[in-house]
Amino acid sequence: MALVLNTNAEISHLPDNILLEVFYCLTVKDLCCAGRVCRRWRRVASDRTLWKHVNLTAYELNLTKMWKIIRNHFSDVLLSLHLKGHLDQGGSRWKKSSLSDAMLKELRERCPNISTLELVKVNLTNVSVECLPPRLERLGVISSLFPCGWFRPATDAEVLPSLRQLDLSDSGKTSNSDISGLCHCRHITELKLNGCYRLTDAAAKVIADSLPDLETLEMSGTSCTDLALHHISRHLTQLTSVNMAACTAVTDFGIGLIGHGLVRLKYLSLDRCPSVTDAGIEQLTSLKQLQFLDVTATKVTQSAADRFKMALPRCNVAL
Repeated sequence: MALVLNTNAEISHLPDNILLEVFYCLTVKDLCCAGRVCRRWRRVASDRTLWKHVNLTAYELNLTKMWKIIRNHFSDVLLSLHLKGHLDQGGSRWKKSSLSDAMLKELRERCPNISTLELVKVNLTNVSVECLPPRLERLGVISSLFPCGWFRPATDAEVLPSLRQLDLSDSGKTSNSDISGLCHCRHITELKLNGCYRLTDAAAKVIADSLPDLETLEMSGTSCTDLALHHISRHLTQLTSVNMAACTAVTDFGIGLIGHGLVRLKYLSLDRCPSVTDAGIEQLTSLKQLQFLDVTATKVTQSAADRFKMALPRCNVAL
C-alpha cells in the first residue's frame, strides 16, 4: 500500500512529542517567542527538558532581562548556563552588570543542580564569588572583569568545593594574588589562564605547589619564564596537556625540563616562543605518549621536525 503524505499539514497538527523535538532546535530567543503563540505551544516551550542547557552568549543581557529569564524558565533541571555581558571597552554600556548577588542567590535556590557556568565579557565588580552556585564543577570567567582578590574567599572550604575546571582566559586583570586564592580548590584538573598577561613565575609556583591533580594547564600569553616550567615539571607530573604559547621568555632550557618531568604529556604548544630551537625539541623525544606538538613561529627547522617525527612517529608536529 502506497504511503500518502499530507503536504498541507501544519506544524500545529504535530503531536507534542514531535513538536518538542522541533523546539530542541530553536534558539533561546525563538523558544521564548514560540511560547507566546498559543497555550499549547507555551506548554511545550516550557517543557523542563528544553531548559537543561541554556546558552545566552548570542545576546547581551542586562539585569532586568536576566531576572525575567530566571524567574520564567529556570528550575532545578538546569545543568549549564552560558551568558554574555556588556564588557566592551569601546561601547557605552561596558560598566553595566548582567549579574548581581541577589540574582546569583536566586539562581542557587532555583537551580541547585547547575554544574557549569560560563560568563563572557561580564563585569563582576559588584558580584561576590561566595554567591556562585556551590555545586559548580566548571566555571568560565572569560574576557571578563573582576576586582583584585575576587577569588580570595575561595580559601573557605564551602566556596566552590566541587570545582574541577576553571577558565579565566583573556581576563587580563587576573593577578598572582588571584591565583593564590584559587589554589585552595585543590581538586581542579583543568586550568586555563591564556592571555592573563600579568601572571608570572610566582603564579606558576603556587599552581604547582597547590594543584596536584592538574591534568590540563594553559598559560599562553603570560609572563612565565623557564622558572615557571621548572615548578610545573617538578610538581605537576599528572599533566597531559600544556599550552605555553606566546611565552616569549621560554627557552630550550625550560623545554628540557618538560622533557624530563612531564612523562604523561600528550599535547604541548610552544607556538610563538621565539627562543625555542632544534635543540629544545630534541629533548622532548623522551615523551613517548606525546601526540601533538605545536612549534609554529619558533626557530625549529623542518629537518629537526622530521627527525622528531621519526623518533615519535605517532606525534603530529605543527611547524
